[in-house]
Amino acid sequence: MGKADAVSSFAKRDEDCPGGTHDAAAEDPLAVLYHEYRAELSAGIRRLFGDGPPDPDDVAQDAFHKVYERGDTASIRNLKAFLWRTARNIVLVAKRKDDIRSKLDFEVEQLFFPLKGDISTPETIIIAKEQLRAINDLLRSMPEKRRRALMLYRVEGLPLVEVARRLGISRTAVTKHISRAQMQINALFLDASGD
Repeated sequence: MGKADAVSSFAKRDEDCPGGTHDAAAEDPLAVLYHEYRAELSAGIRRLFGDGPPDPDDVAQDAFHKVYERGDTASIRNLKAFLWRTARNIVLVAKRKDDIRSKLDFEVEQLFFPLKGDISTPETIIIAKEQLRAINDLLRSMPEKRRRALMLYRVEGLPLVEVARRLGISRTAVTKHISRAQMQINALFLDASGD
């Protein structure tokens, strides 16, 4: 059985045995802990972070999976604390990604589609969504440093010097990346208005 299947088999055995009351003593310590601690871990995540996303039950499962993939659990002094920290980190990473994605969508929308008054009609909403999708596609297709330079400068509002430091390039290179990114975005709008 592969490592990825092991934690799934913990869950399967848990489903097969109501209340998780099967004989886990012959299993490895992680399997025993899975049956004893999974529900408590999931409930703790739910109390601290809410019902999701990410789903607390999925986070608990992922935490056990990550610890299992790590291998040598004997070297972990407090396995429960390690699982809790792993689960907490999974939630924080997921929430950070969601926050960045939401912030990016909002900032891109504000940068390129600032609304003056409420001019929302079904047609303008559809056009704005298509334009936003096109910009997101363009950003994904940009070279990594160009995209990151633009996002750090335009979305996060960092000064050029800080963008250069974070990317490990000169301020001049940052300026060129931002300029090229802006030219690509402008060209996208020119192409769209020419259709």
